Amino acid sequence: MRELNLQVVSQAVRWLEQERPIWLMTVVNAAGPMTRPPGAMRVVDAQGNGVGAISEGWAEARLAHPHERAHEGDTARLVTLMPDVTSGEASPCSDRVTVLIERRDPTPDLMTQLAAMHAVLMGERALIREIHIDSGESLMVPDHADGGASVELRAHVVSVRLGPSVRLLIAGITPFTAPAARFAQALGYEVWVCDAREEVCETFALEGVEVISSAPAEVIAERCCHATTAVIAVSHDAAVDDAVLVAASRTPAFYIGVLGSRRAASERVARWRQAGDLSDAEIDRIHMPAGRITGSRTPAEVAMAVVAEIMSEANLLESRTG
Repeated sequence: MRELNLQVVSQAVRWLEQERPIWLMTVVNAAGPMTRPPGAMRVVDAQGNGVGAISEGWAEARLAHPHERAHEGDTARLVTLMPDVTSGEASPCSDRVTVLIERRDPTPDLMTQLAAMHAVLMGERALIREIHIDSGESLMVPDHADGGASVELRAHVVSVRLGPSVRLLIAGITPFTAPAARFAQALGYEVWVCDAREEVCETFALEGVEVISSAPAEVIAERCCHATTAVIAVSHDAAVDDAVLVAASRTPAFYIGVLGSRRAASERVARWRQAGDLSDAEIDRIHMPAGRITGSRTPAEVAMAVVAEIMSEANLLESRTG
């Protein structure tokens, strides 16, 4: 969800830079299998073009032209929708979604706010966006809580908790790297690729992927891992991969994995225990080998298995944090 929200914020900025008004939508409450969870966002322009999702399509169709449903002078309002079963929007069920709709014109304050939202989704400190329904005023405030509901509605104030989207750091450029990066991008993840070999980095080009010509362990230790970061070591060089895994274990990354055989994993654990590099608790965080799907042999098959494993962990993390 956060990855799609990043696309929403980016598109909102592009439209506002073109001096076009936008309608920003945020799910406040939702029930049923054909809805998206609280915090899911969508942005629409005056022509009905939209990015993001608040349902499995039926609510988007209803709100394709939100200005047609607004009262004059409304800046922010709450709308509750249910699918029209008779028109074939959905099968009979208890789907219901309450959406905050904000009409926003291009202003410096809004651009600053969207820039802050983009920074949060890209990994900076968590923030809460507060929208006052009566006045339409919105502002960003620090998030001092450790977790909490994604969206809260109290006394005509909607509070939306914002956190970073998933970042996948692939440590090493091998035949695995490109398909894994593409699968991760298809899920909306931010993808970084690190390799110390400058000549190899120069030949790796994939649109939207940040390629860093530095030792992956150094990059991890210095700047790249937040609580929604996944790290996968893929070089098959024991010294390089060990350094990556040890560095990643010192960060809040939600997923740490390494390619290789079960035998290699056992030997790695024995080395760490003998040297005292990692505690048992830190070792237990590491997926060894990553993507344990029997029969995966080609780079693309292994990449799919690993990214599926990361996706599963990411979804579990989001369900816990709201």
